[in-house]
Amino acid sequence: MSFPPSSFAGLEFGNAKIHPSQLYFSLAGLVVFAFVWAVRKRTGPAGTLFWISTMLYALVRIPLDFTRAYEPETAFLSAFGIEIVESQLSSLAIALFSLLMIMRLRRESLAPSAA
Repeated sequence: MSFPPSSFAGLEFGNAKIHPSQLYFSLAGLVVFAFVWAVRKRTGPAGTLFWISTMLYALVRIPLDFTRAYEPETAFLSAFGIEIVESQLSSLAIALFSLLMIMRLRRESLAPSAA
């Protein structure tokens, strides 16, 4: 995709073909929503659905961030020609935290009540 020369993206990238990452992120959000909507009645204890949707979107965001344009100095890690930015690391942290919360909710729902 290329942008008109007078647009901000056109001024930034010229005639270079770039990925429409906004569309990729929108499509990913719709896919995550469709999945969450399909499994909403089979998720278990209250709060699990929220953490599932949070984890899925965070996991989807990690590869999609490779389609975005970042300044070279924003790379947090760089190895084998792959640059990892802070938003990918924070998405990984959110996904791991969401997984821990899902496991906690399921464990608490299986524990016998003290009452």
